[in-house]
Amino acid sequence: MATLGKPQRQHRIGRLLEEQPISSQAQIVELLAADGVVATQATVSRDLEELGAVKVRIPGGTMAYALPEFAK
Repeated sequence: MATLGKPQRQHRIGRLLEEQPISSQAQIVELLAADGVVATQATVSRDLEELGAVKVRIPGGTMAYALPEFAK
């Protein structure tokens, strides 16, 4: 497991949000861990805020995180 710098970790989080619907911070932590990246829920929370991620309703009615350019 690796601890990435903030820019690299945030880039990975952004890529994950673009690739699939993610509804919880815990899910992001798990997906990062599957990629070998160590991150806590608190760190992911700060990263999401800095990235400007918001929760949006996706087809089917589920809420998922999205980056501003995809939050339409």
